[in-house]
Amino acid sequence: MEYLTQSGWTSAQTLVALSGCAVLSDSSISNPYGVVSLGPNHIIAGSDIPLAHMGDLLWTSDYVTLNVEADQNAIVAVRVLTNTSTYSGSFFIQIPRSTFAYVWLESTQIPSAGLLGDLGATDQFQKWTGDVETSNSSIRILMDHDGSISTRWTTDYSGMIGAVLTVTIGILLVALVLLALNVRRRKKLTKRLSTSFT
Repeated sequence: MEYLTQSGWTSAQTLVALSGCAVLSDSSISNPYGVVSLGPNHIIAGSDIPLAHMGDLLWTSDYVTLNVEADQNAIVAVRVLTNTSTYSGSFFIQIPRSTFAYVWLESTQIPSAGLLGDLGATDQFQKWTGDVETSNSSIRILMDHDGSISTRWTTDYSGMIGAVLTVTIGILLVALVLLALNVRRRKKLTKRLSTSFT
């Protein structure tokens, strides 16, 4: 693919065209085409293009895939250019090559899945792994190739103490009532047997 600059035609593997965004313009007398070269294999072109890649996407020549593996109860937000989307659990998203993906967790503490969560256990965010290794819950990834990231969590059982105590006390009360009924029934049976022998 080739694009035109003041110095003539230049080759690049990827082109992303963005709409105007008045943050930082590279459209000037010396650059009337609004072309920002971001390396030998990628350019951005458009009107008033910010160097931080923050315009609305008009067109791109290539996409890459970001695969995100997250806990089923986790809400993950992804911002690409000016668009933000939220997802629950694991997902994948197509992103224009050589743009930034901003990824963050809506909450770093979520209910554990299944019965543990019903009893009050929670999962605490520990770190991102994969193409990005960090304990920060918000990350930025330059998507110049297909990528994969995963969340790692630790389970906090302290919220289960109240539920476990309640269930344990309930079981003990039921056991005591059954024991009392059993003792009472035995006394009646013993009394009947003693009166029938006399």
